Amino acid sequence: MSKDKKNKDIRPSVPKDTSESGTEGKKISARELAGKLYDLDKLVYELSGSSLGRVFTNDRERNVTIIEKALNENGEHIIRSELALIGNMARSIQDEEDHCRALSAYNELFNEFREIAAHPGTLVASERDVQLNELNLHNRFSRKDRLIICINRTYGSAANNVGLGIADALHIDYYDAEIFMRVLQRTAGEGGAVPLTRSETDIINAQIGAGNPALSYRPQNLTWQEHLQRFRRYHGLSARDAYFFAESELLLDMAKEQDFVIMGRCADIVMRNNNIPHVSIFLTAPEKQRIRRIMEVNQVDERTARRQMHQADRHRAEYYEFFTNHRWDDAANYDITLNTSMFGVQGSIDFLLQILENAGLGGKR
Repeated sequence: MSKDKKNKDIRPSVPKDTSESGTEGKKISARELAGKLYDLDKLVYELSGSSLGRVFTNDRERNVTIIEKALNENGEHIIRSELALIGNMARSIQDEEDHCRALSAYNELFNEFREIAAHPGTLVASERDVQLNELNLHNRFSRKDRLIICINRTYGSAANNVGLGIADALHIDYYDAEIFMRVLQRTAGEGGAVPLTRSETDIINAQIGAGNPALSYRPQNLTWQEHLQRFRRYHGLSARDAYFFAESELLLDMAKEQDFVIMGRCADIVMRNNNIPHVSIFLTAPEKQRIRRIMEVNQVDERTARRQMHQADRHRAEYYEFFTNHRWDDAANYDITLNTSMFGVQGSIDFLLQILENAGLGGKR
């Protein structure tokens, strides 16, 4: 074979018009596609003899599950960059036969992704993923699963009252930010770890909006010695990052042992990422009603109430999106989104309990 032929690149071919061939509308399994992407990366890695450009690790099952989840949540664009990186690595392969083999495999997968982009709706989730992600509570929970209800909320929507009411009616535990922090502190102490100091938890609360915005707090500037002490204490992580990971570990441990309602803490995504069945709820209300409630509860004027509302919502949104890469207020991220002002506190409690009861979860425990 000539030198020119050896160096010839294989470009993704333009797919033929499939409208008459009957292939348009063909359903493609997200898991099957995820497996193909992983296998292509592995093939290119093996043929190139270099791990510098490898996108995924050796754990096939774990990586395929991650890719599948990304596809189901965001479509093909979420892994387009990974496919491009694999293609770049394939083009760098020097051996002629391996070069052609890798790029042919890349070309085939590239066209599958192009087909998905051209015909939205062709990508289908696995039956297991469908059961976990759609509001099919009958199928989602098995008899051995704990009942975990994760509630996110806008400030002033009376969500804490609703969450506490649900927990009380179901006779299960309830955790808001303050209660959860106390449990985490106690758990850290029992495990021999150094618990967070009061000033550190105040800073964390100020950052993520877990505390009441009516209680103003201005964190003090730290000396370089204090910064160094924290760096050593959290193995290089910031206090907020260390606290989040500790929270997540505690949540996963709790999910094995008890039923509970948890407010915030990114609990819905922590559970989802670990394939733990749960019910995710977002509670909100119109700004006018929320401001009026904040004025009554915090005994502040309208201007202050509005500022507190926006501050708390902003902190919660930033925290949630930073650690989960999801929009905090996107209804598509939740099983149920409810306007609490429509039914009031008790009406919202009754409404949500009825949904759980209809799904066979009201008397689950």
